[in-house]
Amino acid sequence: KNEEQELIKSGNAFDISFSSSRKATNDNKKQILRCFQAECTNLLLNLSVKNIDSVRSKIAKSFESLNKIFEIDGVVLNSKLLEIKLEELNLTYTFQLKQQQEKERQKAIKEQMVEEEKVRREIERQKAKIDKDCNQFNNEVKKLMAYMQKTSSDVEKQLYIDKIKELEDKLRDLEADKKNVLDREANAKAGFVYVISNIGSFG
Repeated sequence: KNEEQELIKSGNAFDISFSSSRKATNDNKKQILRCFQAECTNLLLNLSVKNIDSVRSKIAKSFESLNKIFEIDGVVLNSKLLEIKLEELNLTYTFQLKQQQEKERQKAIKEQMVEEEKVRREIERQKAKIDKDCNQFNNEVKKLMAYMQKTSSDVEKQLYIDKIKELEDKLRDLEADKKNVLDREANAKAGFVYVISNIGSFG
């Protein structure tokens, strides 16, 4: 924008072939510049990451068309002004591309965080279920041990022993399951560090 203003201010934005009067020349310069800038502004406002080639072509065509129209009045736009406008187009496109990439990156981060939260909740649910089952089996073992101590029948004692052994096997399986869940939890925590930056905030 500064380059453009300097070019216009210095008068180098125009090529004058002839002029009938200073006022007529200045009016034509203002008119051609106003038309070109208005068309460029409108095109840049509608720029997207998908239509840059089309917009570039339209800017160039606008430049050529306006020069043909005003050539009969002895005023045309200098090619340097077109270069500046095309550079502005490229910079605007690059900025929009970066914005889109940042949106996609933020979207991916949010999706990852949502997925990690799902995993965390599932792990917590599994841990709670395992702990509940462990408590239940431990309580049953204690009850069976108490029953076994009270009975004098060898047959009943053997039944209690077999049941206790079965519960202890289940408890070992639960302990293995719990270890797997805890390992999964540790690996889930050792994932990503999210850095959210807002440049310029807090000085």
